[in-house]
Amino acid sequence: MSVAVESDRFSDPLPLADLMGNRLEGLRPRHRWSLAYARDEVRVSAQGPLLGSVGWQLSALARQSATLVASRGAVKLTQDIVADGPPAGSYQADVSLRLRAFAAYGIDWALQGQSRLPHWLDALAPDSSVRWQAGVQTLQLVRLLTRDVTGQVHFDAASASYATRLESDQFNDQHHYLYQGRANTRGWGWLAHWQVVWQASPQWAWHLGVSDIGRLHWSRLAHEQRTLDTNVQSTDGSGNVNYAPLLQGRDRQDRLTLLASATVQGGMNWQWREGQQLELSARHLGGTQPWLPYSGVRLQSGGWQWRLGWRWHERAVQLGLDNGPWQVQLAGDALDSRARTRQFRLQWQQAW
Repeated sequence: MSVAVESDRFSDPLPLADLMGNRLEGLRPRHRWSLAYARDEVRVSAQGPLLGSVGWQLSALARQSATLVASRGAVKLTQDIVADGPPAGSYQADVSLRLRAFAAYGIDWALQGQSRLPHWLDALAPDSSVRWQAGVQTLQLVRLLTRDVTGQVHFDAASASYATRLESDQFNDQHHYLYQGRANTRGWGWLAHWQVVWQASPQWAWHLGVSDIGRLHWSRLAHEQRTLDTNVQSTDGSGNVNYAPLLQGRDRQDRLTLLASATVQGGMNWQWREGQQLELSARHLGGTQPWLPYSGVRLQSGGWQWRLGWRWHERAVQLGLDNGPWQVQLAGDALDSRARTRQFRLQWQQAW
């Protein structure tokens, strides 16, 4: 049996304290895309043998997940909105923003096992073996939010005016309309996951896994669509001037079936000396966001195992300690309100 609690949060354009407090004055774009994410989970698991080398694992869990990806143009436009005065110069940019967030509880059903490679591969890796795990989460959704904003923005410093066309599409279970019909207070989803670890030799191991492969579903969900277009005047073939609204929108209730953003993670471990390992890995949260590489070392002394690593994109130090029943992992880039990375994981496990 094991119990695990984890919280992992990161923000590119703002410190986490400002992001959670909706203080946007310090927004700064990073690279082509700016990324922010939050992963929180509580899990209680039990496992046992099933057949031969195959075992089972059953977990009850509660989790929430949010991922925001914004282009440089989206961050720049938000800077202009919260700033006291107009931008310093003219600019033109493409705007793209993508938000996916949900909270849920449910059951994780998984199988796991270990086997040797086929005989015809023994000549390549005679001492190798493969460990694997595959499962699926069945979830009851209690929150679901998606938002997509796309378009172009152009600011002319000479006239201090914007030429903008933006389209926004949002699903939000917290929105309610006076005229709406009966709304569902819950949704459902299923998310599959798998992982393979190839122990190529006593010194080398390679791993690859994918999680959150599946769909989230919510019927009669509030759906808000908006179009902002500053080009409100046009002329038809007869020379008549036509005026269009600056802002158009539509609110309704729709069924949403959302393809979840799968997380891909892979890497390798190299044991260069007894009790000393080098770890290299990278993960991708789906969509257009960048890869998140990690490198570190794992040291073993007696019954204690220590980990020290560096998250390259997050620019954060990661520390870990494992003494058997208890495992602790921490990560961060600062100890005060300037922190953009915060991770905490505590796990206890005990054989029955």
